Amino acid sequence: MGRSVIAWWGIREEGRVSVFRPWFGGQVAGRGSTFGRLFTVTTFGESHGGGLGVVIDGCPAGIPLDHGAIATALARRRPGQSKYVSNRKEPDAVEVLSGVFEGHTLGTPLTMIVRNKD
Repeated sequence: MGRSVIAWWGIREEGRVSVFRPWFGGQVAGRGSTFGRLFTVTTFGESHGGGLGVVIDGCPAGIPLDHGAIATALARRRPGQSKYVSNRKEPDAVEVLSGVFEGHTLGTPLTMIVRNKD
């Protein structure tokens, strides 16, 4: 299966990580916190709450989870990267809560969270 879950999920790599947004057959997420057909993606949390997270349902088993691609995408939104980011000073660290074992998806819902510390 040579594709990483992050490529399936929406970060399409064209020599490097490109746009960090949910992408489903050309459709970009609209209103609400749940969207998708092939994958159902539900976001949760608030930027000024305990954290922000996502549940991805429908991801097949056996896809490698590329933590490096996730970290690179999150680094693009760090403070000081553009005028559209917050002034927070905390690092973004993704915590995988479920759906992954030994670096590969299980076929169960994939749940990830970035906890707020600041």
